[in-house]
Amino acid sequence: MNDFMEKYKDRIFYPEGEGSTLSKYGLQIKDGWLDLIDRCAAEICEIDKSGKIRFSQIKEKFGGLRFYTDNSLADMELWLKVREVISKYEKESYSICEICGNPGEVRNTRKPTVTCIEHSDMGK
Repeated sequence: MNDFMEKYKDRIFYPEGEGSTLSKYGLQIKDGWLDLIDRCAAEICEIDKSGKIRFSQIKEKFGGLRFYTDNSLADMELWLKVREVISKYEKESYSICEICGNPGEVRNTRKPTVTCIEHSDMGK
């Protein structure tokens, strides 16, 4: 996970004062989604070569990936392109095991999680 933080250190949002959740706590996901967030970040960087879009929080919520950005420096056209990319990867996260990265599905345990059969309660 630290590789991601190092690779995209110039894209992490560091606001005045408290700092963003990403700068304070790092990635709030399991290893299975590391490739997914790396591909998402790389695609955002390809669209936004100027560095106006910065990453503020990356976490799991309600079983899916959430990739939040600070868009305060971006114009609406850029923000909409980036939002489209993020939506694509957030949707994809519902079919990738958050533990290992293999194909998975949403399983309703105490809280929704995306796991493969091996990492689900059924795989035990």
